[in-house]
Amino acid sequence: MDNILYPNHRYTRQGQGRHRKSVKKFAGVLEESRGKKIINGILATGIVLMICYLCVFFSYHAVLKPLININNIEIHFQEKLDIDQQDILLASGLNRSLRYADVDEEAVAESIMKAFPYIKEVRVSKIFPATVSIFIWGRKPVCVSLFDTGNLSVPFAVDTEGRVFELGTAVKEFDLPILSGITVSALELNAQIPVSYVPVLEDLMILKEKNTNIYGRISEILVDEKNGKGYDLYVYFRTYDVPIQMGSRLELSEIEAAVQILDLLQSTGLSGFYEKLDFRSGKPILKKK
Repeated sequence: MDNILYPNHRYTRQGQGRHRKSVKKFAGVLEESRGKKIINGILATGIVLMICYLCVFFSYHAVLKPLININNIEIHFQEKLDIDQQDILLASGLNRSLRYADVDEEAVAESIMKAFPYIKEVRVSKIFPATVSIFIWGRKPVCVSLFDTGNLSVPFAVDTEGRVFELGTAVKEFDLPILSGITVSALELNAQIPVSYVPVLEDLMILKEKNTNIYGRISEILVDEKNGKGYDLYVYFRTYDVPIQMGSRLELSEIEAAVQILDLLQSTGLSGFYEKLDFRSGKPILKKK
């Protein structure tokens, strides 16, 4: 068949194939060029936005921030505490004449905790443009103890960290278990009792949280020192005549098992025949008087 369009072209089909390839190649180059233009446009926009942000940021910190005063101070108690907000504000050192940029969050928190030993944790945060928020957590007494001055015994309350945060007439809860037999060299607010007793306090808190009924029955926990080789614990109850002797930890499962035995002794009238319930081996052993 004669080639009407390309009469001098010997290989008409081959020529058409090369033509299509050229068109496709040109389209690809055009598409690639468009893609590069879009990417370059996005990058240019991003750079402009970043420059604008940096200008605003440095303008604020260099010019506006030093001129802004605190206009709002928020105090949030995370639990009920017998503290007036005005006292917290006074201890914090914050006021509305203070520059927002001059507020040191850590220093404010330390000032508040130093003024109130019964505060366990303080978090301070600055909120743009001129607000300071203070969040406060209080210490929770897990037991009370007695400090012998020679003339009298002074009660003090401690938390799970072993911190003394209530002292003398300031102790509010006297129905807590009494921790006796411990050695405290000096007594003052925010003092730390020997860390060797802290595991007992932690166990007491676990008992309080998981079995309030048994915790409420405990009247005293006596620490029986063993000449520098650790100590045993004697747990006395308000409702039983027989104490429990344990190792250096107040294991919840062992105390719950011991209470069942003491309930049985109490109900059968056999409590008077026994001196103690020894749980140091992990198995209950009743010691006769």
